[in-house]
Amino acid sequence: MNGTQARGQPGLVSAARPVRIVQRVLLGIVGGYFLAAEAMGLLGWMLTHLVARSEAAALAAMLAFVTYLCLILWAFGDRSLKRLWLVIPGTAGACFLLNLAIAAGGS
Repeated sequence: MNGTQARGQPGLVSAARPVRIVQRVLLGIVGGYFLAAEAMGLLGWMLTHLVARSEAAALAAMLAFVTYLCLILWAFGDRSLKRLWLVIPGTAGACFLLNLAIAAGGS
């Protein structure tokens, strides 16, 4: 870089930047893991109505890896931390409650 600063960029690294990075790491790795696990549990349950239970579990497990990767990439690619804090834990919680309701109601 030639020392010039991009327009609209702060000159100094703010003190909040490491906190934002830690939040993105936690949201991507921990939040993404729980969201992928809960969503794929739901998908696996739904797929048992279409295919054999073993095939549904295998497909859901394979899709969980792709989903987890996409959530990690999204956590670092999105500009809005507020949106990430609303969507990732909110969706993981909703999927958890749905899985809990399905488990309580039987299969």
